[in-house]
Amino acid sequence: MEHQELEKFVRLKGIFYLDLVRVFYTCAYRDEHDTLRSWVKGKHVYINYKIFQARSGIECVNWSYLLMKTMLKKKKMMEYKCPYAIFLSKLMDHFEVDVNGTQGMLSNNLKMLDAMDLD
Repeated sequence: MEHQELEKFVRLKGIFYLDLVRVFYTCAYRDEHDTLRSWVKGKHVYINYKIFQARSGIECVNWSYLLMKTMLKKKKMMEYKCPYAIFLSKLMDHFEVDVNGTQGMLSNNLKMLDAMDLD
């Protein structure tokens, strides 16, 4: 069951906003409660385990922890690619970040994201 949840998360399809994902990672920090916080176009966007589980469909805390740890790795290692662009874009929709004037890219293919340079 856990692997099915993770596979579904990794294979998310939809529109992503690469520029906004970059802004998210540029401003991201982890607070003392292990919440990943950022500001995107004036909106406070944050991910804690509860939101991560609710929005990702992954109920296993260990997977949530590992995925959030991977997201923080991007912040520390600038050469690391921006992971989970579609998930973050869906999260920005959840927090009502204004995407007007932002180019959205449609991904219905995991290989497309693998091939793109999301630095």
